Amino acid sequence: MKMSKPFKSVPTVGRNISEKDPNHNVSKTKGLASWVLTLLFAMTMIVSASPARADAINDWTDMLYHNADFRIRTQAALKLGGSGDTRAISPLCGGLDDYVATVRSASAAGMGKLALGGVKCLERHLDTESSADVRSVIQTSIDRIRQAQSGGVVSTEYQAYNNMLYLQN
Repeated sequence: MKMSKPFKSVPTVGRNISEKDPNHNVSKTKGLASWVLTLLFAMTMIVSASPARADAINDWTDMLYHNADFRIRTQAALKLGGSGDTRAISPLCGGLDDYVATVRSASAAGMGKLALGGVKCLERHLDTESSADVRSVIQTSIDRIRQAQSGGVVSTEYQAYNNMLYLQN
């Protein structure tokens, strides 16, 4: 069996690091190009995530309007309310016409959580709503939206109520 010699030295390949690089500007350009490519990749990922979010809004809207199971419709309303997207207002308003009170409550609570509009829709349904519980959620959501639009602070009672509703569903 042949024994290898211990490692003593390795010849330097290329230039010595301490030497001045005559192509130093090229190194800066390469670094800048790398940074720009990284930035472009990040921006592409952000932009490509937007259609997925749009698809999610469409999916939740479809579930809210067409799913036979009221629990799925309730969850869809809550997801729309948590989306932070103004496009969710119209489907949530439509959810107030559901024949199940739980879905109507979730739609109203979703509009309140979203707090981006829909007061007229909520007021219209407040007058015609048959369930006292749903009317209470509608009124709370109207107050929450108005408070948010005026720049006010959300009351702790509303936050506790909204958290309770989301935890139950």
